[in-house]
Amino acid sequence: MGCLGHAFAIFVTVQRGFEIRPFVEPPTAYDALRAALRQGKGSPHAFSAAEFFAEFNRHIPAHTSPQHAPSHHDVARICRDVEEADKTHFCGWRNNTVRGEQVTAANLFKTRRMFGQRVHDFAKRRNQSTRWTDDASRAQAFVMPE
Repeated sequence: MGCLGHAFAIFVTVQRGFEIRPFVEPPTAYDALRAALRQGKGSPHAFSAAEFFAEFNRHIPAHTSPQHAPSHHDVARICRDVEEADKTHFCGWRNNTVRGEQVTAANLFKTRRMFGQRVHDFAKRRNQSTRWTDDASRAQAFVMPE
């Protein structure tokens, strides 16, 4: 989850039954969340991660549709801790094997952030890099290579 207008995003593992651990880690993320909520040191309101997640849960819609799912471009606007963070539009794949190169850890990290673990594992196994651009006209629909 991210907080628009703030350099803040956290990733929470959702267990079966939609259960989570109500902790914000690392400490820098905890501090950034408190600052975004204006509940930092000296605030008259004490911050509780458990209360934050309980309140967050109350605002999650009971139903949604695929049209409301965020795109990788939406995620890229929030997750700024990836390589070439200004390049938020997917523009294809690069086969590193034919170039005699290896997919980089930084590219795999960005791939996981934007598309999830399944695509990350595919890219690592096949030695493929996701390619990105800052030019929206060069963006391509995401398709897994054959």
